[in-house]
Amino acid sequence: ANNNLLLGGIFHGGVEVYGAEWCYGCTEEEERSGVRRLPPRSHQSHSYRTTVPLGRTQLCEPEVEALLERLSREWRGNEYDFVDHNCLSFCNALSQELGVNRIPGWVDRAQRVAGGGGPA
Repeated sequence: ANNNLLLGGIFHGGVEVYGAEWCYGCTEEEERSGVRRLPPRSHQSHSYRTTVPLGRTQLCEPEVEALLERLSREWRGNEYDFVDHNCLSFCNALSQELGVNRIPGWVDRAQRVAGGGGPA
């Protein structure tokens, strides 16, 4: 995270559910999913900063697995866009599907401001 930015930083995010962290990133292969499953807090390209509880899902583990299979097909890595379709967009989409809170505004503030979608 770059905390020297006026916007408060640019962050990578993932959602932890049932012992795995799910995140989204760029791939060059057209049909390849950008969704990745990792051990929590272990992404090699980013420094871990904090965990923000979003709530507990009412979905059982098999329902979450089916949800993530569907999202993996829908979130292709070659469609990644730094402003409009990124890891934080994925976190919010997954959180909504899980029935938990969105990520806090300070996490995606830079994305929203860059895209004209909200105040700093």
